[in-house]
Amino acid sequence: MTSVKTLERDPHRRSLKQFGKLTPLAWAAIAVGVVAVVFAALNSSRGVEGTRIGRPEGSFVPARSELLGISNWYIYFEIGSLVMFFAVWGTAIVRSRRRGKPTPTLLMIAVTTSLTWLDPIMNWAPYAAYDPRMFHFNVDWFWINLAPTVEPWAVIIGYGYFFLLPAWFTLAVYRRIAARAPLGSWLVRRPKLAVLALAVPICIVWDGVMEAIFVQMGFYTYTQVIPWGSIFNGTPHQFPLIWEAALFGIMLSVAAPLMWVDDTGRTWSETVARRTRMFANRPYVGAFVIAWAVMSVVYVGYGLSFGLVRATGIATSTAQHWRYPETKVFDPQGYYQRNGEKGSFMIGTWAGWEIKR
Repeated sequence: MTSVKTLERDPHRRSLKQFGKLTPLAWAAIAVGVVAVVFAALNSSRGVEGTRIGRPEGSFVPARSELLGISNWYIYFEIGSLVMFFAVWGTAIVRSRRRGKPTPTLLMIAVTTSLTWLDPIMNWAPYAAYDPRMFHFNVDWFWINLAPTVEPWAVIIGYGYFFLLPAWFTLAVYRRIAARAPLGSWLVRRPKLAVLALAVPICIVWDGVMEAIFVQMGFYTYTQVIPWGSIFNGTPHQFPLIWEAALFGIMLSVAAPLMWVDDTGRTWSETVARRTRMFANRPYVGAFVIAWAVMSVVYVGYGLSFGLVRATGIATSTAQHWRYPETKVFDPQGYYQRNGEKGSFMIGTWAGWEIKR
């Protein structure tokens, strides 16, 4: 176990004054980021009229789905995401300044938020279509246009806490169990593996429950699912329970061990960063890069799994009726037409090559 004196002698440990002090290059990067966000926001909207995905005038308009008599749950989702964004980021930054180094929460929310650049293709692969009334990016922009309908800002804003909540719960449960375990037990000797083993079932249940609720509320729709292993098949709120909960739950579970802090006060990624020549003098940057790389690999694995589902054409159950009257029906493989849905239809981007069943 490392003593307090050893930590104080650590040449890499930054003081409170050093941590958070921004260089001119960092300020320039922040300025560029702010300009990019403002530009993207000014080119965003809540409507899709006249766009490539907008429903043409005179075509059939399906009824909007409701839950508990409410059809605009997305507004509450956006407000909640915004509140959580400022609460979590603000708290994490303040605690990091007091600690003199980034907290595991700040590290993980930065990592998971940065992963949202992959979200368009991660919606493309599992046929996840968002409510077009949500404040969203320009639907015609490159990469953004991979999303079946729109790419909402709320995804970027709220992505981090969807990972953090089950991770916090997992770590709290582990600490309680480990406190009662024998000192020589596997649970105590291999804390990161133990946390991961505990996180997997917790995150699978978390994702399954939360996503099923989100789909019921209409934030987004899995327009096509594999009939086996899914629930509410053929309805607007169908959900690939086994497939999505298992695959995305496994991804969520990686966050908890990455947030685990050892007896030296370091996360695993920071420990690895300090051992590398590249990040020896920038351990916190290295901790972010390493954690980001690990999460990215797992995320890409999730996307490839659903990409295989899409390529093979086995997701034949369609969410009917189509629940978004503002847009055309997203039907890349013609299953909606085959199942009797009324148009108009669109195949989206990177479509038409998939196998049809």
